[in-house]
Amino acid sequence: MTLGEFGLFNTQGVNVALGYQGDRMRNGAAVLRSTAPYGYGPDWNRDNLHDADASGPRGVFATAGQPPFHFANTTQAIDVTRFVDSSGRLKWNAPAGQWTILRYVVMNIGERLKVPSPNSDGWATDHFSAEATHAHMDYVLARLKETFGDLKSSGLANLYLASYEVVGPVWSPGFLADFKRLRGYDMTPYLPAVFGARVIDDETTARFLFDYRKTLSDVLIQHYYVAASDSARKAGLGIKSEAGGPGPPVHNVPVDSLLANAAVDEIQGEFWPFRPNADGLWVIKETASAGHIYGKPRVHMEAFTSFEGWQEGPQDLKPSADRVFTEGGNHMVWHTWTHGPPEAGKPGWVYLAGTHINRNVTWWPKAKPFLDYLSRSSFLLQRGRFVGDVLYYYGDGGFRFIPPRRVKPNLGPGYDYDYTNSDVILNRLSIKDGRFTLPDGTSYAVLVLPEERDIHPAVLTKLEQLVSAGGTIIGPKPERAVGLEGHPASDATVRDLAARLWAGLDGKSKTTRAHGKGRVIWGKTEREVLALMNIVPDVTAPAAFDFIHRSDGAADIYFLRNTTAQPQSASITFRAGNREPELWNPVTASIVPAAAWRRKGNAMEVPISLPPNGSVFVIFQRPAPASPPAVKRPGPTPSAITLNGPWSADFEGGPKSVAFPQLTSWTTHSNTALKHFSGTAIYRTSFRLPANWRRSGFTPHIDLGNLWNIGEVWLNGKPLGVAWTSPFTVDASSALQDGENQLVVEVTNTWFNRLVGDAKLPPEQRTTRTNVTVSGGKPWAQHEPMPSGLFGPVRLVAEPAR
Repeated sequence: MTLGEFGLFNTQGVNVALGYQGDRMRNGAAVLRSTAPYGYGPDWNRDNLHDADASGPRGVFATAGQPPFHFANTTQAIDVTRFVDSSGRLKWNAPAGQWTILRYVVMNIGERLKVPSPNSDGWATDHFSAEATHAHMDYVLARLKETFGDLKSSGLANLYLASYEVVGPVWSPGFLADFKRLRGYDMTPYLPAVFGARVIDDETTARFLFDYRKTLSDVLIQHYYVAASDSARKAGLGIKSEAGGPGPPVHNVPVDSLLANAAVDEIQGEFWPFRPNADGLWVIKETASAGHIYGKPRVHMEAFTSFEGWQEGPQDLKPSADRVFTEGGNHMVWHTWTHGPPEAGKPGWVYLAGTHINRNVTWWPKAKPFLDYLSRSSFLLQRGRFVGDVLYYYGDGGFRFIPPRRVKPNLGPGYDYDYTNSDVILNRLSIKDGRFTLPDGTSYAVLVLPEERDIHPAVLTKLEQLVSAGGTIIGPKPERAVGLEGHPASDATVRDLAARLWAGLDGKSKTTRAHGKGRVIWGKTEREVLALMNIVPDVTAPAAFDFIHRSDGAADIYFLRNTTAQPQSASITFRAGNREPELWNPVTASIVPAAAWRRKGNAMEVPISLPPNGSVFVIFQRPAPASPPAVKRPGPTPSAITLNGPWSADFEGGPKSVAFPQLTSWTTHSNTALKHFSGTAIYRTSFRLPANWRRSGFTPHIDLGNLWNIGEVWLNGKPLGVAWTSPFTVDASSALQDGENQLVVEVTNTWFNRLVGDAKLPPEQRTTRTNVTVSGGKPWAQHEPMPSGLFGPVRLVAEPAR
């Protein structure tokens, strides 16, 4: 069978095996085996498995095709290149018998810029040629110098290489020479294996393909990322890049993703907030691991990328931002701020993909508190060093990628981890106090090997040194070397080293042995090993909470998030020693001591309450007193006052003095002009504060209940602030007065409703203009407007003062 298609349906009738060309925005079934490189197009390639057809001839099929070639030895395939003349004709006096001629042609694959502007379209360069990379970079630098002069004093810092989105076969005229230089043997006799042939046997073919993929990675990194960095550095600039992906199934990126990130000055991943289960589009843990193991403190993120087209406001984006922070991202790079000249209209010209932001966005005047939250969180999460207990080795070679951060079954909750590659093991890891330690001091208690039985001899040699010095490794006993490089002597080296390290271990009845000052463990989980080492979980909390931990020497910095859309409260234990917990709110910037805490050995148990999708920093930096401060109980809480109105609202550029007997969505109001309104409505009401409602020990707040998308509050003419995420409350203590009070609430939605409405009008009646015609893959006219406005209930509430 050349290709096989299948469907796998869950109990809801959804084909969960789809995921490649059919729907690359979410995960699909795994491809167990294919020729390399995959990605040949446009018809017969492994990307077209799971292509959204679940029935008929494309649903389940087999193609007869020609069986793959089998070469019994490396001399059976004859290189007849020398018989090809200058015009490309083969003139060969072939020996008797039937021959198949395989011709390998280096050609332009037709790759162009994915979403070009009229003046930016063009062909992809040869990323496997340093000469081509230098030529391209030098041209760009020369054009920049025409405008900026000396780039070292221009204010520019980095040139940006976007995510590697090349598809199709990967080759270069110099690849044969690069392969021989890097792997030490000629790949010509093995060329048929690249396209599915078997050379000698399956093992030999697999070993060669390993070498081929590893060479693709090495050459791409050297001739593209390193070469680009060299050109930029000569001009006084750096390179910032999404060098590690997204990988398959989104793009054909044949790299050791961690090593690719090491080659550039500033690293960047990306995430799509409305594709939370599309692992290929959630490139955060990979980039964060690269930053941690290579000493790159800023982990940039192409932020809030989507195809939703003006559906999003700050409250929609916060859950994804908090997830990014707990996975290790710490600097948001907005995708995308576009130039919005007046002639473009509103909302104006934008790049197709992205959560659009510029001065034309409806909620831009109220965006500062949301941007401040991103800034505060980023600042704290760039401090110090990442704290993790486990370092996973993801193996050697090309096409190595890291999935999103999840609770690993063998590790369980409460511990964090990173990934590493061969380069870091060989060149950056040492043992200090029994921990695998990097040059900047970041360290891990254990190193976990992959469930693979082949390993590079040099890596195993270094592991033996690290264990002898006191390190603990977990994993199965290797049986052979990777690839054909140095084979068969390389296999003998691996067997000898493995016999010394794993002597007597079988992973079942015998699972642990000492070697030098360290230990080798096979057959126990990471959690079991950490328990044996008396390393308790860093954070013990219910499953609804997630965390990341950093330490800057003076303080332990924990960022904690509520992963659910419901309020969550729990007593959470932090492995932070005998230090007093402080709660730093990234939304409001408030800093208060924890109201209560309890020692638990070398840890602190702290009661934590978070609103839906809420987050908090828990900071430990001061020695804890002998006992927590007594909690002052101010007495009965004043009853909440519901502000039922009457409410009226003025719509900027629209209807005025619209009555709201009840706070409902604009889309359901009897005034049909509000159905497709986009912009700001100014709500007004008044209320009388009952005598003696205010009590000592309580702070009055205006609670707006619910709204979409962002609100701002004034009380008696005094601004109280912007409410952009749950809970939608503001402190009213500075403006609340006895007797009569005047309340104003401005609520702003997005451009979405107006674009939906305009799509159903003749062009001359439309008020919006933009180059984007779809949202979420559907034309504007096929959408319904989104519920907008102030929904309430609006209440005056009293919160215990802190």
